Amino acid sequence: MSKSIQPIRLIERMPLGYSKPQRILFSDGNSYVVKFKNNPSGTRILVNEYISSALAQLLALPITPFQTVEIDQNFIHQYESFTKYSFHSGTQFACLYIDKCKHLTFSSDILIQNREHFAGITAFDLWINNTDRKVGNVLLEPQQNDSYYMYMIDHGRIFADAKWTIKTFDKKPKIKLKQDVHKWFISQLPNKSEIQTAVEKIQTLPNEEITKTIYSIPADWDVSDDEKAAVVSYLIEAKQFLSHIKWKKK
Repeated sequence: MSKSIQPIRLIERMPLGYSKPQRILFSDGNSYVVKFKNNPSGTRILVNEYISSALAQLLALPITPFQTVEIDQNFIHQYESFTKYSFHSGTQFACLYIDKCKHLTFSSDILIQNREHFAGITAFDLWINNTDRKVGNVLLEPQQNDSYYMYMIDHGRIFADAKWTIKTFDKKPKIKLKQDVHKWFISQLPNKSEIQTAVEKIQTLPNEEITKTIYSIPADWDVSDDEKAAVVSYLIEAKQFLSHIKWKKK
């Protein structure tokens, strides 16, 4: 996750998103959807995106390529909308913009190449208590032969609270299979063993890797060491909760 690329120009303001994400062209020739510090939803949204993306990457789940980028005040002042939303300079969260995608639809006829991730995404979302896995947060990129590759996006609302604090973790999470996307994913599985495999993959993720990920959160995103420790403890404990979920098909 290099910080070497530089912003070139704003391409467009993304039409959706409380955090007011912006599509920006960078010096590597790619455009990225950038979420800024001090956006209307708060800087904690960047923290949530980073945690989720980094953990998903460790589990080889289909997260969009991402990195942290540095954007200074001079670039921000070039665009009236940036100052309107009071974006702050510094480290921002950027994920690669993937063109010509559509959102997930609940159709058994749609050909998704990486259907093997249905169970993994579901187990992952329950682990991090992501309460916002709607169809708009699953992208389908067109491939050959009328098929699609699936990506998981938008992880601003994890731990059941977009603006979590240490007190958020005082209570044990209520992890239940209740979101429609998850229920549909489970309904498409050929057998229940895929669920167990996905759960075991999370449970065997080394605690040291989880800790390393959380403590790599950029310093200017204002996450204290106590908060990082609370997140690590939660993630380690929540791995075991997955074994007690009632996995029912739709």
